[in-house]
Amino acid sequence: MRLCWQDQGKAVDMEIRVLQLIKGLDIGNRSGGSDKFGLELTKGMNLMGAQVSLAILNRFETEIEKRKLAELKNLSIPFVFIDGKNTLAKINSPQLAEYCLQNNINVINSHFQVGTLAAIRARKFGYSGKISRTAHIDKEWGDGALAWMLRQVFSKHVFPLKTDLQVGVSRNIVNTINSFPGTKASGRKACVIHNGILEEWFIPAPGKEYPGGPRKVIGAIGLLIERKGYHFLIEAMPEVLKRHPHCKLIIAGEGPYRLVLERQIEGLGLQASVKLLGNQPDPRSWLERMDLFVLPSMIEGLPTVIIESMARGVPVVASDISGNNELINDGQTGWLFKSASTEALANTIMKAFADPQRYEKISAQAFSWARSLTIENAAKKHAALYELLFKDRGQVQ
Repeated sequence: MRLCWQDQGKAVDMEIRVLQLIKGLDIGNRSGGSDKFGLELTKGMNLMGAQVSLAILNRFETEIEKRKLAELKNLSIPFVFIDGKNTLAKINSPQLAEYCLQNNINVINSHFQVGTLAAIRARKFGYSGKISRTAHIDKEWGDGALAWMLRQVFSKHVFPLKTDLQVGVSRNIVNTINSFPGTKASGRKACVIHNGILEEWFIPAPGKEYPGGPRKVIGAIGLLIERKGYHFLIEAMPEVLKRHPHCKLIIAGEGPYRLVLERQIEGLGLQASVKLLGNQPDPRSWLERMDLFVLPSMIEGLPTVIIESMARGVPVVASDISGNNELINDGQTGWLFKSASTEALANTIMKAFADPQRYEKISAQAFSWARSLTIENAAKKHAALYELLFKDRGQVQ
């Protein structure tokens, strides 16, 4: 992105070089949706012809990571791992600043809280460019007393005052950020740029038909962690199986909650009906085998997996929480149910399978509605905000 403009009568000509900063490339295992989005945004900006590179905090040496690194190499996208014996050492390492100085980086965009701290710290080592952060969840840092304290100090005060731009992937996240004392003191409101997926997900148009046979496949994809609520989905299955005895539930993904879910499946005697698939390198192929996608999360940002489901015509049942309900208009582009209610989830799944015409109509409407939620569009909007940082022409709301 080359900018040319007049500043106090003088011609300014500069190239914007962006570094996207993520936690890791072990996508679907130890790296989640924010990492996936940061990676895809990097690729999307590269396709635009922007000068963009990727910084990764954690190295996992997994096959998933190796595949993602191969993709970056094939696209000639520069990348760097931040070294250090632990997280604190990485935050306080001069490596990030040195990389930015050596490669003329003038915008760091972090996709996670520790990354934002590292970007702010980079200024102590000579980095003088802009810092942007993309918030992917409103309840940052997680649960517990320490997380609460970190939110009070960093999310509410330090980040708004020490960064140049804050972006939220949902309206709810932006409203939360804009309520912070630090945001109000800074005079810089956060901006909404919705998550997106690659344009290719929408091609070809799916034309989903109602599953007329007795075997119906319910599916879920994501990290196996408690806040994703998969235990509610598994608990709902006995009731669903009373109405649809040949129904199958498949869950693709890995994570620390797997053992808990395995024990739950065994305790309910659902081994024949519920399968944990582990991490799958091709989520699209698994989505296309599903007749209904379920996201029973208790906390979300703006889940791209819902957009991916819509892009492939798979109707979605999701918990009625912030983020999910920004993507789903209940009864029009999917179905919402009361979060953490097993009974409501089971009833909503059965409702989704009860009306073939409504099922196919929702599939078509969701596809049309999600059509603009692409990485390509998100990349253009991020690039426009980066330009405004240098042209000083105000804020995009």
